[in-house]
Formats: sequence, C-alpha cells, structure tokens
Amino acid sequence: MATKAASPSPQIVAREWRSIGEIDRGIARLKRRLTQIEQYKVLGAAPGAEQVLLSDYNATISDVFGDQSPEVRDHRRTSLWSGGIYAGMRPEQIAESKERVRQALEAILNSLVNRLEEKKLDLGAPPAANPSGAFAQLKVNDRIADVAEGLFEDGHYREAVFNAAKTLVNIVKEKSGRHDLDGKGLMNTVFSKNNPILAINDWADASDWDEQEGFMNLFAGVVLAIRNPAGHSFPELTRQRAIEYLSLINMLLERVRQAKKRSP
Repeated sequence: MATKAASPSPQIVAREWRSIGEIDRGIARLKRRLTQIEQYKVLGAAPGAEQVLLSDYNATISDVFGDQSPEVRDHRRTSLWSGGIYAGMRPEQIAESKERVRQALEAILNSLVNRLEEKKLDLGAPPAANPSGAFAQLKVNDRIADVAEGLFEDGHYREAVFNAAKTLVNIVKEKSGRHDLDGKGLMNTVFSKNNPILAINDWADASDWDEQEGFMNLFAGVVLAIRNPAGHSFPELTRQRAIEYLSLINMLLERVRQAKKRSP
C-alpha cells in the first residue's frame, strides 16, 4: 500500500532590505510594539488583552520581515504561558510565568531592532545619518502609523491619508459594535446627539450635546470629504496637506479611544 508523501516544509525566505529608509520604518514599527509590550501589565490584564498583545506582536514581525522569514519561524508566540501548569496554582504564580514570557518578548524585539541597526551599517550609512523620517514627528496612534507611515515616507500621500481614514472608520465599528453600518450612517448613529453609542463627553447638558453633535459632523465629514473621494477621485496631495489630514484623523481617533460606550 502506497504511503502518502509528507508535505514539504514551507520555504524560509529572509527579507532583502533595499534602503536605509525601509529599514528605519521597520525599526519604528518594532519600537512601537516594544512600547506596547513594556506597558502591558500581566496581573490584572483585561479579558482578551493577552490575545490582542500576541496578535499585534506576531503581525508586526510578519509585516516587517515577511510571512516566511526566519524571524517569524523563530519568534512567533501563541501564548504568554511558559512552564508547567497544575491544579491549584495561585494567580501570582501564573502571572510570574507570563511575566517571564513578556520580558522575553521585550528581549526579542530589542534584538531585532539591533539587528536592523546593524543592517543599516551594511548598506553603507550610520544610523544617525538616516532618521526615520518626518512621519515620526506626527506622533500618531499606532494603528494609523501601521497603515500610513510607509506610504507617507515614500511620497504616496493620498494613499496614506486614505488608509488612515479607513482605519478610523474600522475603529469606530470595533468600539461601537456597529459592523452593520458604514460611512455617514455609521457616524451619525454612533455619535448621535440624541442617543449616542459612543459619547465623547459626559453627555450631561446642552453644552455636552452640542459638542457631541459637532464631533458627529466631524466624523461624518472625514468619511464624506476624505475617505470616500480618496477611494476613487481624490486629487494628489501635497506633503503639508497630508500632514493636516492625518493630524485631523488622529485627533478623531483619540476621541474614539477616550469615548464612553453607552447602552442603547
């Protein structure tokens, strides 16, 4: 009886770096993830926070080095757990094990950053001679940086702004739970003056209601004036105008992050 041939192992492919700027963008992404992991508190973490942390960590390494890279093969993690587990373990013991893994992830990311710094030298320029670019000065949310930084630094300003606007819409859907809506209808429903799902303030008096309505119009305006046209007929942007749009989108994203979710 013939035996079934084993499936070949996936080919491991190391990324080839073409420029100092490309490496700098990879370093910037790794450092953002490093900050996230440094700030993560194992003991008392919210439900689901560990999965988000690991998903972001794995996605960053994959995006920077490639899905079939040796870095993904060597450093992918599916759990913060390390060591044996037995019945009756105290929460502090579990936290200690997870904290060891969290510290290991920090060490891995620092090692990857150092490796890329060395790669810059291999390409013929010292790190100090090649800053990561003007985008870093914007200090935008990581979610926007992940989808817009590379495009912005390469001069694709329209695409950078379009991706940032799409990300804003997606984050509003995620926090509000209204994945069934999109565009202006999503923003008018989620930030409604009369019965908001996400309240950007205490929603306690006429002044709060006016501010709520104003921001509802700003969110809808980003969809109507930036995201929708940018998908098909948006004109090419200057660098300065792209910075202005990205700053506006980032400000709105921060208001979403700080908003309070209300029951219908």
